[in-house]
Amino acid sequence: MFIKLVKYEWIAMIRKMVPIYVAVIAVAALNYFLYRDILWTDLPLEDTLFGAIQALSAFVYFGLMVGLVAITILLVVQRFYNGLLKEEGYLMFTLPVRSWALALSKALVSILICILSFLVAVLSICILGGVDFIDAFLSIPGALIFLNQELSQVPELIPHAVFFCLELLLMAVIWMFTWVYHFYLSMSLGQLFRNNRVVWSILWYIGISVIQWIASWTALSILATGFTGVPEIFTDTLTAAHAVMILIILAEGLWLAAEMLPTHYILDKRLNLE
Repeated sequence: MFIKLVKYEWIAMIRKMVPIYVAVIAVAALNYFLYRDILWTDLPLEDTLFGAIQALSAFVYFGLMVGLVAITILLVVQRFYNGLLKEEGYLMFTLPVRSWALALSKALVSILICILSFLVAVLSICILGGVDFIDAFLSIPGALIFLNQELSQVPELIPHAVFFCLELLLMAVIWMFTWVYHFYLSMSLGQLFRNNRVVWSILWYIGISVIQWIASWTALSILATGFTGVPEIFTDTLTAAHAVMILIILAEGLWLAAEMLPTHYILDKRLNLE
């Protein structure tokens, strides 16, 4: 059932995002053809109709990029708020699944949409810059072979490199879920109030952000001074780096749990649909 929830949520979100994706890519390609003769030069725009078209096209591209970010964030918020906290929630909570599965499916798809939006933005910038994607793609195997040759000269670094990649990946995944659940917890707390729920949600978002900022700086301060007089196992630079990464992952995981658990509890026990 969870897979069906993810599939339904994905279809609902991607349908709304495809038009903006197509528009961003198309306008980026248009800007490339308009600017390719002066892109990497100091030549100014011509004071002609063609120059005005170039300026307008650049303005539209910038507006679409801003719109891509705004629409992505708005859709993440809207799908949770309208789908679980308003009228649509009456239907969603009749499904034979737990409330945490409903929230988690929306969070998972929201993260996928954010990643896709980021990739579309990067792709549009590459198109605008005239990057040869075929050459770039064909150069990947060579880069990997070169990296493998460099690491093979110091084989003891290979497991460290693998673990660093896995740690960074896990850190990024946890951070993305934390970012999404920050919105979810704020809206869930906001709906506990009878009136002005949107305003209360915004206030909760700000309040949680302040708490998170204080907790982060406190943790970083402790982390910065905590390795004074550490055991000998941490005197090795790479080992200490792994220890720091693991501590950051644990801290992120604790903060994620602090956002997920109250959100799921409110949806399960304290939900008051409009």
